Amino acid sequence: MEEDISLISIYPHCHLLGKSWEIYAINPEGNRENLLKIDSWDFNWQGDYPLPKYLKLNKGSTIHAIATYDNTVDNPMNPSMPPKASGWGGKTTDEMYLLGFNYVDYREGDENTSLNHLDLKASEPLPSLQIRQNSDLTYSLIYESVSDSWKIERSDDLLDWNPYSPTAHASANYGYTVMPIVPNGKQKNYFRVISDPNTSNLE
Repeated sequence: MEEDISLISIYPHCHLLGKSWEIYAINPEGNRENLLKIDSWDFNWQGDYPLPKYLKLNKGSTIHAIATYDNTVDNPMNPSMPPKASGWGGKTTDEMYLLGFNYVDYREGDENTSLNHLDLKASEPLPSLQIRQNSDLTYSLIYESVSDSWKIERSDDLLDWNPYSPTAHASANYGYTVMPIVPNGKQKNYFRVISDPNTSNLE
């Protein structure tokens, strides 16, 4: 840091091979300030992680960011099966290591200023549903292993929806389920996750 700053939010970014993030600052006295830790990265969580209040980082502080990646068959989000070398690129199937910050120049008293009025929704996990092309040119549906209150439906015209539930493989380590997409002879297929009224408490 060339000057004292007041940190507002943190923006870590990687793609489907991302596994974890750990971000912290070391001040000039050598003390550590933990900023953000994500033990199980989810591609759908990318966005700003706003802080509850301004966080002062003193001039001379350094920021450290460690991201880990899983480019193995154990990662159900891996866009390449079998896995292959991946590098920086703008496509979702490429990979990134990117870290951004929102901050302002420090003013006395900033550390006592609440930021709770900021929208925190970017940090909340949402049910995800993605399609992966396999190396044998077949396709798989990948979704979060949420609760029984959710179900998957398929449609070819976005009007008529039918339950979709072929045999699936659940990954306990990552909390995702991989489900094969069985061809049905239609030119287009659409999938969605909805609340199951038979198991959900929502009206």
